Amino acid sequence: MKKLIAISMILALVLGLTACGMSRPVTKEEVADIDLGNMADGVYENLHFGFGCSLDEDWNITPDSDILTTNEWEAEADLREQMLASLAKPGYFYEMMAEKADLSATVSVCVENVSIMEDPDCTPEDYVRSAVVTAREALSTIGMEGALVEQVERDFAGGHCFGYCMSFGRDDEAMYQKSLYVHKGIYAAVITVSCVGEDITDALLDMFYEV
Repeated sequence: MKKLIAISMILALVLGLTACGMSRPVTKEEVADIDLGNMADGVYENLHFGFGCSLDEDWNITPDSDILTTNEWEAEADLREQMLASLAKPGYFYEMMAEKADLSATVSVCVENVSIMEDPDCTPEDYVRSAVVTAREALSTIGMEGALVEQVERDFAGGHCFGYCMSFGRDDEAMYQKSLYVHKGIYAAVITVSCVGEDITDALLDMFYEV
């Protein structure tokens, strides 16, 4: 189970860039318009994208110091400059990560550069369709040709979102992962949940609410 959860977090990182290849670099002014989410007492909220979630004592929330390490950021360096570097073409940064205490599930939120959405012919569904194709290629590259990757859509935190789901393994060792994109301007918040054994990805996404 630990191995599968570790794989799920790696995949979240690998697939975080699945549809960003045609995005342009962002500017300092555009980065200044982003408001980071906030985690306090087990409650995560991101007012910029309009959603949040509450994690009880069954969840181990990744501390800020580890989030900095994941993003390759330094606590003493200028935050906006590091965000700018992370959102280069293509780019993203993580805001929140957590895992169940029994290691049966994970949840994460990252912010991704989706400036390709400035193209009037690129809809959120088109963006995710491209992500699915690239995800399949990425999984094949790391030796996971048997993984199933499909496009999904569902209501989420007061809106309607597109995303993708994937699964691999078998029986009680099967792993399921689902990602949804919440678009706003040239950015998207990517909510990723994963679990092992039983597919409870929808229940994990139901922990999120509109703010």
